[in-house]
Amino acid sequence: ETNVLGMTKKDSLHIKVVPYENIGEAIYIVDKIIETMKALEV
Repeated sequence: ETNVLGMTKKDSLHIKVVPYENIGEAIYIVDKIIETMKALEV
C-alpha cells in the first residue's frame, strides 16, 4: 500500500523520523523526486 507520493508506509515513517537538521535536505530530495516523476509522466 502506498500514499499519494507512491511511497510505502515504511518510507513515510522513515521520512518522519529524519533528524530535524536534515529536514531541509529531505524536503529538497522529495521535491526532486516529485519533479522527476512529473517529467517522466510527460
